[in-house]
Amino acid sequence: MSILRLFCPVIVAVVLCLPIAGCNGGDPNSEELVPTSTATPTPDPLDTQVRDFTDPILQEVSSRAADYTDDFSSPETGWPIGEFVDHRTGLVHGESGYDQGEYFFLVRGSDSADEFLGVGGVSEAVPQPSSFVMRIDVRFVQAEFGGSDQTWQVFFRDSGATCYVIMVTPDGHMSLNKNDGASITNIDVRKPAALRHGAEVNSIQVVVHGERMAVLVNGEPGVYGTDSTYNAGRLRLNACNSAPTALRVQWDNVAIWNLAD
Repeated sequence: MSILRLFCPVIVAVVLCLPIAGCNGGDPNSEELVPTSTATPTPDPLDTQVRDFTDPILQEVSSRAADYTDDFSSPETGWPIGEFVDHRTGLVHGESGYDQGEYFFLVRGSDSADEFLGVGGVSEAVPQPSSFVMRIDVRFVQAEFGGSDQTWQVFFRDSGATCYVIMVTPDGHMSLNKNDGASITNIDVRKPAALRHGAEVNSIQVVVHGERMAVLVNGEPGVYGTDSTYNAGRLRLNACNSAPTALRVQWDNVAIWNLAD
């Protein structure tokens, strides 16, 4: 599988993607435990870690309204609309906008495997908490299904030069990464069994509190890690393409709950 790409954009209108370490982690679902009448399956350590961390937080936020919601039914909610221009060439490489109750990123195909094109942004109305729960629906609408040279991404604690980022490829790999501005580190890389492939919608929950970070996919554990390097910055969405075919990603039903640090 080829490497994933990532860049923390400084300017919303110009989003680039740079190489990072590849998704070469093991598949936690590669060996299935089969229970017998005399044995109990061993709990997945990831499942236990994620549940112990996320369950109390998700229970707490379930009893209160989200601090921010958007179903993208109105183009007046402030997410970027329009074309993205490559500042190096002056050529349009993508666009973003609202489409029938969803928000989309469209990134044209890359001319070479070394060209990484990205489209991304966020509404100014989106809160920027250090610790939070974020729920969002996302799907690949147009992609090289089964490939790994295209990603949708969620950035958090993004300073414009450093950030954490969640990435998902059409072949079903999910990674949690740290970008320090000079190098990229995979915190966790997995291929969640709960991640729906093709153009199906995936419901994603991101739970960040202090140094602990977890992603649930359709209610099941996806990736998990701890890191205390960055404690502030923006949330934003992104799509990145280094494949020859166009990439279209659509988002819906975002909700964010602020958490006390």
